[in-house]
Formats: sequence, structure tokens, C-alpha cells
Amino acid sequence: MTAATHVSYDTSGPVVARGELESFASKLLEAVGVDPAGADLTARTLVHADLRGVHSHGVRMLPLYLRTLASNSLNPRPTVREVSSGPGHATFDGDNGMGQIASEIAMSRAIELAHEFGVGMTVVDNTGHFGAAGYWVIMAAEAGCMGYCASNLRGPVLLATGGRGGAAGNNPLAWAFPGRRHRPTVLDMATGAVALGKIAALGEGGFQAPEGVAADAEGRPTRDPAKVAFVAPAAGPKGYALAVVHDVLVGALTGGGSALQKEPLVLGGPLDGGLFFMAMDIAAVMPLADFTTAMDAQTDAVNDLEPAAGVERVSMPGQIEWDLYDERVTAGIPFPAGVLDPLAEVAKGYGVAAPWVG
Repeated sequence: MTAATHVSYDTSGPVVARGELESFASKLLEAVGVDPAGADLTARTLVHADLRGVHSHGVRMLPLYLRTLASNSLNPRPTVREVSSGPGHATFDGDNGMGQIASEIAMSRAIELAHEFGVGMTVVDNTGHFGAAGYWVIMAAEAGCMGYCASNLRGPVLLATGGRGGAAGNNPLAWAFPGRRHRPTVLDMATGAVALGKIAALGEGGFQAPEGVAADAEGRPTRDPAKVAFVAPAAGPKGYALAVVHDVLVGALTGGGSALQKEPLVLGGPLDGGLFFMAMDIAAVMPLADFTTAMDAQTDAVNDLEPAAGVERVSMPGQIEWDLYDERVTAGIPFPAGVLDPLAEVAKGYGVAAPWVG
């Protein structure tokens, strides 16, 4: 089962201002016990994904986050500890807390180590979902580094090539490279043909999944979001291999194990997340200005390529998302129809008014 597809969202739902959405998300997280700083951070990361058009990892994740916190499967006020370190590396225990809280600490430490040693690598065990991977590598790029990160969780949901079951998680990986005139180049991708969150978002809007990207519990292709149990690997065996390698990379280095070695995933239950971060200080190898100038030249060269029929511009990785970001910061975030409905219902239960509901 192989798929090559791009999932685009309908945006006929409500338009919500960035500040209103961040405030709303933060209040909801505080309502289940997350401390204000952690709530604000998590809200920023979720809204950042929505600003970039990555709705699979935006505020639509909040109902699941709230459910996991309310069931005590996730610690709302973790004490993230650095348990070991050495030249260029550090290991953290996330205290079973929000992945965003551990991620900010771990990537900040990786950047600090990179500025000292040229390369900084950190890993985190015992944590939750960290949101969109791109957020964390952009941190590195803004600090003059190349950034890389990956994660794994419970749940082998990526269909094995040649099999009828999952072999790995739909593990994300992300890279970011700073530019000078242009925004950082950002690769943020799942190793499956599509993120499960994108399929769920399509289902919430009344749409079906694209052909060939998902399978049911028996490993049979399906387009019905309600029946999806597995995602197909991106580019067939290549995506399958990437998923397994990243699952092993994160699982082995953190000590938390791969998705196949973890306990089964139960929605709203523990995630046993593992995280990997790396920052590479460009100035340790060459002048930062020379590198960013070269990145700008690459972006210009790609943008100058003749586009295919119906395409406005050939883009660098992440460039389309930056265009959306710039537009939405000013004009507000247009959501896919139906995607915010479950969140509005959950918010009622916590006495928090959804800003898009009149």
C-alpha cells in the first residue's frame, strides 16, 4: 500500500484571531491544572501550528490533551529534570508532563550546548505529545543553528510494508535552516503518507481521507476516517524504513523503547513519549552570514523555477506555511468547517467561552 498525496483543508469555518485563540487555549489548560507558564507555552505552540495551516497539530488537539490531563494520565505540573549530561549532550526526564514543556527545556539546552561545543543533542524520556515538530526546530534556526528533532509515542499506527499491522509510530521528523532575507526553511513531516490528525480533521469536517493513505484494523484500505486504524507509509518502503529508523533512534536513546515495545495506546491514556533534539551551530563551521546568504540564494533559485500549470510559485519546504502564517497573523485563522465544534463543546464543560461562538 503506497500513497503520494497532499492533504489540503477546506477553510469555510470560523475565522479566529491569534490572540483570542491563544488566550482561550491557555484558560482551558489552566482549568485542568496546568500552571500558567506551561499553559501559555502549550497554547502558543498549538496556535502556531494553526497559523501555519497545520490544523492536525493545532487547537483541535486540545480535547485529547484535556482528556488525558483530566484522567491523571498526564502530569499537569511536571518537574523536568536533567538526569545526565556531558560535552554536547544531555538527557532529561519529562516527569510524564506536557511534551511542550519538556521540549522547550530540551531544545533550549541543545542550542546552549551547540554554541559551546558546535553540536548539541538532547533526549527526553517519559513525556507527552510535543505538538508540531516544526516549532522546535524553528527555535534552533532563530538562534543561528540548524535544528533537527524527532519523537515517538505509544501506538504502532504506521502500516508495515508487506504487513497487515503497524510496525512503528507515524513518527515525525523536522529540520530547519536559517535564512537572511527569507524565513527559515522548514521540513516538518510525518513518516506516514499523512498525519492521523489530518485524517481526523477531515472527518470532523465531513470529508473522506484521500485514496490510498490509510487502512482499517485488518490492514485493508479505507477512506472512512471513522474506520482508520493505520496510515500508509510515505513513499512505500522508504517511508516505512524512515519510520522504523526514527522509532529506534528515539526509543533506544531515551530508553523508552520503540512503539512496538511500549504498552498499547489508549486514547486519553499515558503516551510514554520520547523526544530527540539536535542543534548545530553554523558559526562553528562557517560565518553565519555566509550560510544564510547561501540559503537565500537557494530559495531565490527555487522560486525562480518555472511553475507547473495552475501553480503560482515553486516553493522551498515550509515556504507555503510561512505565507499562511504572515497572512493569518493579521487577518485571523480560517478553520476548516466542523473542526472546532468538538472543542467548543468541551470548553462549555469547563466554563470557558469559545471566542468563535456567538
